[in-house]
Amino acid sequence: MIASNIPHSADVELWLHCNGQRFELRQIGGDVLILAKPQPIPGGEALVETVVDGRSRSFPIGMIAGHAGHSERITLSMADK
Repeated sequence: MIASNIPHSADVELWLHCNGQRFELRQIGGDVLILAKPQPIPGGEALVETVVDGRSRSFPIGMIAGHAGHSERITLSMADK
């Protein structure tokens, strides 16, 4: 059991993979992805990769529409999933 009075932290990375490219994410949740910086994203089959303390897991999120890069926020529609 982990003692509750000792602080713990993890090294966490979030990535969006789409159309053979990888884009850093700052946050994910619900139907929203927040890019680390605004940039164009090609549409296509996509997945989210989480890397926690060097251990990688990937989650397919289906097709996403192209993103022009004017904003950091990508909202996934029901058709995207």
